[in-house]
Amino acid sequence: MKLTILDGYVISEYIRFARPDYKGPIHIDLKRLADIHKPKVEKVVEAALIKMRASVKTTNR
Repeated sequence: MKLTILDGYVISEYIRFARPDYKGPIHIDLKRLADIHKPKVEKVVEAALIKMRASVKTTNR
């Protein structure tokens, strides 16, 4: 999972939208965020690949 500065900007905009009363700085550690979510992302990709392989097997019969 590779996050970019643009991802950080989008996340900060979501935070600002959710808390319009907050006017302070928002610091997002993109590396830490990626490290936290990497195991979940890997499982989602694995599940998608399994589903895709099963779909291909059923259509090739």
